[in-house]
Amino acid sequence: MRRELYAANILKDAKVVNPIFPISHVHDRLDWGVPVPRIGGGNNSAFTWDPPVKKLADAEKIHTPVRRIDLAGIERLTALAEGVFGDLLPMEYLPL
Repeated sequence: MRRELYAANILKDAKVVNPIFPISHVHDRLDWGVPVPRIGGGNNSAFTWDPPVKKLADAEKIHTPVRRIDLAGIERLTALAEGVFGDLLPMEYLPL
């Protein structure tokens, strides 16, 4: 929503905005089997990363992550959106 308001007010973008507020699924961080260390990035600044797969043997650690949906997180997000928008903007859950 913040991006939409910025585009309209600052950039004077006249694009059509969807008449719904999309609610995304809240889930745990995805674990691919290898940690991806971030270097820098404090205070919302830019960061770089150190690739965790450096040799072929490292690739064997990679696995498909299991997505765990946080139902309580979705309920909190929905309650927040309802508190902000009320009847002004209908909400819609995005498919997985």
